[in-house]
Parts: sequence; C-alpha cells; structure tokens
Amino acid sequence: MANIKALYAELERLCASGADGDKIAKAADKILKVDPNAQDARHVKAVVYLRADQYDEALQILETLPVEEYAYEKAYALYRVHRLDDALSVVQEALANVDSKPQGAKKALRILEAQLLYRMEDFGASVKIYDEIIKDLDLDDPYYNEVHVNYTAAKSAARLDYVPGVDSKLPKTSIQMYEMTYNLACMALASGNLKEATQLLEKSRKQCRDVLLSESYGEEEIEQELAIIVAQLGYIYQLQGREGEALDLYQGILKSKVADVAITAVVSNNVNAIKRDKDLFDSQKRQKIATAAGGEKLTQTQLKIISMNGALLSFYAKSPVATKEQAKKLAEQYPDDHLPPLILAAVSTKNAKNPRKAADELEEYVKKYPTNLGFRLVLCQIQINQLNFSAAIQIMNDYFGVVDKSLQYQPALVSLMVWLYGRVDQVDKAVEWLESATQNWNSSSEEVEDTWTLKQLAAFKLKSHRARDAAKDYERLVRLDPSDTCAIAGLVMAYAEFDLASAEKYSASLGNVGWVDEDPDISREQPVDVEKLESSFSWSKKPAAQPSSELAEDIATRDQLKPKKKRKRKVRLPKNYDPNVSPDPERWLPKYERSAFLRKVGKRKEKEKDIGRGPQGAAVTGGGLGGTGSANIFGLKQPAAAQSPPAPLSPQLSEAEKTPKTPASVAATAAKKKNKKKK
Repeated sequence: MANIKALYAELERLCASGADGDKIAKAADKILKVDPNAQDARHVKAVVYLRADQYDEALQILETLPVEEYAYEKAYALYRVHRLDDALSVVQEALANVDSKPQGAKKALRILEAQLLYRMEDFGASVKIYDEIIKDLDLDDPYYNEVHVNYTAAKSAARLDYVPGVDSKLPKTSIQMYEMTYNLACMALASGNLKEATQLLEKSRKQCRDVLLSESYGEEEIEQELAIIVAQLGYIYQLQGREGEALDLYQGILKSKVADVAITAVVSNNVNAIKRDKDLFDSQKRQKIATAAGGEKLTQTQLKIISMNGALLSFYAKSPVATKEQAKKLAEQYPDDHLPPLILAAVSTKNAKNPRKAADELEEYVKKYPTNLGFRLVLCQIQINQLNFSAAIQIMNDYFGVVDKSLQYQPALVSLMVWLYGRVDQVDKAVEWLESATQNWNSSSEEVEDTWTLKQLAAFKLKSHRARDAAKDYERLVRLDPSDTCAIAGLVMAYAEFDLASAEKYSASLGNVGWVDEDPDISREQPVDVEKLESSFSWSKKPAAQPSSELAEDIATRDQLKPKKKRKRKVRLPKNYDPNVSPDPERWLPKYERSAFLRKVGKRKEKEKDIGRGPQGAAVTGGGLGGTGSANIFGLKQPAAAQSPPAPLSPQLSEAEKTPKTPASVAATAAKKKNKKKK
C-alpha cells in the first residue's frame, strides 16, 4: 500500500512539473502493474496519448473507463478520429446529466459540442451555441481567445453557406491573433467585400510569419502554416479575374508539398478551374490528387465542387461515357443541383447528331428527376431551336405542375413564358401569366421585383393593344414612384390611344426636350424640317456633312467660270542625250536583230563554220517510202543505179570518203575502230 502511494506521489510530481509525456506514461504503467484497475492512472495515460496525437491508443484506454466521469476526453478522442456522430452523442448525454458536474466541465462540453456541429457542417446550430457561451465569457477566461476565434469561423462558414438567420455582426474584441484575422477575412469574403478580405489576409500572413519567426520556426514550417492563408488569397484573386496571380500562388503551394491534404486538394481543384480545357493531362493528375483527400478533411460543399469539376474535366477530355457515369452519380447524390443534369444534357446534345434523339434521352432524365429545372430548360431550348414553341410551352407547364407555385413566378421563368406565348400569338395567356406573377409578388415584401413585373405587364398590354389595362398599371407605377419618367411616358402612350386630354396632362410633367430648347433656330411653333432632320443622321460611323443650298450654288458657279486646264507632262530624256546627233533608227529593235550586232567568236563559232556547206545529201541512195538506204521498209530491194552520171563530189571530202557508203558499211567500219581501241 505504501508502494502505491509513493507511485501516485511520483506521478503527481511529474504531472505538476510538466515532465515529458513518456516519463509520465512510464510512471502510470508502474501503478497499473501493481493495480490494473487504477482509473486515475489510466486516465493520465489516456491524456498523455491525446496530447501526443495518438488518438486511437487513447480511445482504447477510454473505452475501459466509465463514460459519465470521462465524457469530455472520450468525446474529444472520437472527434479526432472523425467519429463525429458518436462524439456528439457522448457530449449530449453528458450535458443531460451535467448538474452534478462543476461549471467548468459544462462549459468545456458546450464548446466541444459547438465545434462538433461546426465540423458536421451544421453552422447555424454551432453559431447559436457560441452565442450562448460568449454571453457568460469573461476576458480572463482561459477559453476566451479560442471561443472567439472559433465563433468567427462558424459565423463566416454560415454566411458562406447562406444559412438563414445568421448576421455578420461580431462582438468587439482586441484579439491580435493571425487565426482571428484570417477568420475575419473569411467573414468579409462571405459579405462580398473582396478588398477588405484581401487586406485582412495580407495582415494575417504577416502576423503568422512574425509569430513563427519569434518562436524559431524554420522557413519550411512557416510555409506549411502559411499555405491556407495563401490559398484563400489566391481564391480571392481568382474571383477578381486576376487568374495569373492566383495561379502563381497556387503553383507555389503545390511546389512546397504541403502536408495538409485538404489544402492540396482545394488548390489542385482551383488550378483545374483556371486551366479549364487546357493541359488536360496535367489536370487529370491534379483531379486524382483532389479526389484522394476524401470526406474526412473536406467539407461536403468542397467535395461536391471537386466532383462536379471532375465530370466537366471528363467532358473536356472528350470521354462521353465517363462523363455520363459521373454526372448520373452526381444527379442521384445531389438531386436539387442543376449542374449534373446540364452536364448530361450537354453530352447528349453534343454527341447526338439528331436533336430528336437528344430530346428522347433527356425526357428519360425528366421522368427520373421531374422537379429538376435544368433538364426542362435544356429540353425547352431544343424545341425552341426547332421552332416548336407549343412543345416548349408544354414542357414548362409540366414542370410547373409538379413544383410549388411560388417557383413558377421567378422573373426569368415569367419572362420565358410570356415570350413563348407571344411567339404562338396567345396574348391572353401571356397577360394572364403576368397578372398572376404581379399578384404573387404583391403579397411579398420585395418591392423591386414587383415594380419590374408591373412594368413588364404594362408594356406587354400596351403592345397587345390593350391600352386601357396598360394605363391602369402605369398609373400604379407612377403612384409608387412619381419621378419614374419611364412609367410616365408609358402612361402618356397608353392614354394617347383613348384619352388625349389625359395624355396631354401627363405629358406636361415630362418637361421639354433639351435639344429643342437649346437650338435657337428651332422653335416649338415652327414646323419641323423633316429633310433637315433626316440629313443630320447617317448609318456610317461619322455623319456625312451636307453643305447648305447657298454654298452649293457658289461652288457650282465657280466651277463653271474656271476654264479647265490640260495637264502637261514633263518630258523625260535619256541620260546621255545629245540634241546634235540624230537618234539610231534601229533603236526599237532587239540588239541581236540590228545590223551592227556581232556574235562572239569561240568554240561555238568553230562548230558552226561548216554548217550549210557540202553536197547536202546528193549521194543519198534510195528515196521515197520503203526505198531509203537507212531503213528498208516493207522489205523492198535497193533500186539499180541511175543511168545519168553522178554529180561532181565536193572537194572537201577525203579520198576514202569520195565513194558513198551504205549504212551497213559505215556500221562495219565503226565496229573495226572499236576493236582496235580495245586491243
């Protein structure tokens, strides 16, 4: 027994002195060897594992301890191993029996509950719990900074997720932590104030670097901690259209090989969003990295966006089968989202050469997802492209029959239906639609949309030659805003159809047209010169200047009085022109045709000197078809020698050449010469 007390004393001393976790765990093990059922020793060892981020080992020990006494530690261990539902149930059970526990334990459980709800993406409930905690939180409370930082994060997430009932108001605090500044930047981003968000992120970046440098962190560790701030800054640049700067920040994060897989996944997705249909091979690699992060690190919204971009990437890569599979899964997983149906519709429309085939495929999706507006709109567009407006109207009416009536009075849908009814000349139906929309919006508090609808309704009635009904609507618009000149002008146009006195009465409130009063040459009493008015406008970029009648007459008279002068051309003479010497009469002939032209003397001249001399074929035997000596055609024999004496031989021939030779003898002589050369 004395030994146990000494061991407990040693364990207490190590815990109080802040000793190393291994030493504390060894001291607890010594107690457990003596007493295996010692709960305090197990509890201490579990806390040591929790602080060392060994959550599985800590959870194994906590499972053996009573939940009522160690609920916080067990819930925290479950939270860290991503068993959020189990952790929340443990906390809520402990809070139900919290009366027997001290106030500090209850506060710790409430803070953990708010954090669990935040991780489970129930941001509205998390904000409500933080609101209750902050009311009773003092400045000296050890949870003060942590609670305010987490509260700001929960509110910014709720604002980004469009949670109703969550405002952007925050309690005043003097916390100068880079985590707090970062969350304030996220709040500004959720409110749409990109300039303020950028300034706060730059401030948070500087604060983080200064703090870590003061704590002797290395540059690589600082870059790891700054990655989330830089990624958010790149996202703001991307929203502002500064995609080049955003891409530089993203590439820096990817090169630094951040340990947090969630940051790497988000950055890889954002890079693919910037690249779009470029560098598809690299984009597919980044998509695998983004998908590998899983749901433990990413929120459901982030997972959804990454999956959607994966389907779009397959579409850009011209993989229709993979795109369809991914889009179908997304449509089943997110039935209220319009993007998966649009991806499916894009694949069907692009690959189907026949629009009818694409429409049939989309109709199958409509039957499966009847409340999805995306499929209906694409089907409607296909019918409009084929000028089948009646079918388009039927498609939209089928959609309005399966959804809430409030959805059919969205401004874009009202405009579409009015346009479609106008194309099929069903004016009464269009007016009925506009009147129904007006009545629906009259009961709402959105006065801007009501005014817009009323204007559309009045304009359509006036265009449909229902001037009296249009005048009533324009009168209501004038009562809502007496300074609305468009409404007054519409009222004047409507009254002009059936009540000229009222039209003149309201037209007086429009005032005079400015350019008429400023021009002294034009008065209200004088009639308007239509020709002058038409000539002052032109379809060209610069209006054509029209001269006055007096100026035109002066120009015509001056042109008649002036004699026309003939243009004299300057005489051009050769460079070496001599006026005393008569020109060469052969100057227009080519040089080789002139009498003074001399050919160059050379080898060619030697070859050509004998041309044209000699007997010119006087000794050729034979003649006529088949009678030549060179070709014995048709097997004719050589004719006998003529009786007349032969012509005298040319003196240029040698003695051996005086007797004419037949082609056969010439060939024999040539063969002998070749044989001599071979020898």
